[in-house]
Amino acid sequence: MNDRLMALEERNLKCVCTEVTTSHRASPTDSNNHASNSRIVFCNERASTPTPITSPVSRTNEVQVPRKLTPCKLLSWVKEDDQVLADAQIVETDPEKEIHGNPIGLNCYSVCVITAHVENAPVFKPTDEFRKLKDAQGGVITWPKNRIVF
Repeated sequence: MNDRLMALEERNLKCVCTEVTTSHRASPTDSNNHASNSRIVFCNERASTPTPITSPVSRTNEVQVPRKLTPCKLLSWVKEDDQVLADAQIVETDPEKEIHGNPIGLNCYSVCVITAHVENAPVFKPTDEFRKLKDAQGGVITWPKNRIVF
């Protein structure tokens, strides 16, 4: 299992980015051929100081998760631009919690839409109730983590 984890880390180390520390680009193995405590950091995440691990395959959550009710802005998930579609607040960060009968998922947070600036923008996971951001004002929807800014 450890060999499989190391192979996966080696494949994922090919990310090219500028906003992370050198540990992001470090080798996935240490001198004892155990998985290192450096982790893959996606281009839109900031690396944090790694904490010691107790097992070669255990990992700690090093990316800081926002607190509930933290104000945020929603960016388009359809286009890779920086246009702010809505003002919102973080409601839930646990990927296993359900919103509208569906799990939030690993790469999403649930947010409460305060103000929609682009009313016809589609929501990330449409429901019978919410298809466009204007419909979701005052409601809770799921939004991709990498398209939320604080």
